[in-house]
Amino acid sequence: MRPGATTNAATQLSVGYRLALGLACAWIVAGVALGASYTIRTLDRPPSVDLDPLRRGQAYFEAGELGEAVREFEIAAAILPTDPAPLLALATTLGELGASGAQLAAVREATLRAPDDPRALLALGTALARAGETQEALVALRRSSVLAPRSVDAHVNLGIVELQQRRPRKALEHLERALALDPDNAVAATAAGQARMRIERDARGGRP
Repeated sequence: MRPGATTNAATQLSVGYRLALGLACAWIVAGVALGASYTIRTLDRPPSVDLDPLRRGQAYFEAGELGEAVREFEIAAAILPTDPAPLLALATTLGELGASGAQLAAVREATLRAPDDPRALLALGTALARAGETQEALVALRRSSVLAPRSVDAHVNLGIVELQQRRPRKALEHLERALALDPDNAVAATAAGQARMRIERDARGGRP
């Protein structure tokens, strides 16, 4: 099981990509992974001025200097107005800070910049699901899973939201796709088991 994963998958989104929402998928930003967990350490000195703001933000993020990371990612977002990557990194950091409203705003802006970017759509769908905006979340997650059919996190998160909406067959379809791609995914396995139990219960007319 990945660090931070829980067994109550029916009520929690995949923790892999903690994109702001934190899902257990590590986000890849400009070739650098922003993981769901990181080691907080003190920088011996500030990141080199030779680094661009996105890379400086990453350095601050990895050191646990989240306020500085936010500042650098905001600068990167301003100087790269068509690139969703700084906003995804910003959203990840805001999620670590518990600023869910600002996080959702950041991922919305990322999808405006790149409407067909599966990473941005995954982040948006997950954030919306966490905020209780289920129908809009489903649209974004479904689109993400179509654009990136081999994305484990897209299928896991979509399956869990479908399960929460009492559509266990649709949920199981996506959860089984996730398991085909990642057989050791504990979140997907637990949610798939819950989906099968609901399907069996429905077949018995709701009897336990």
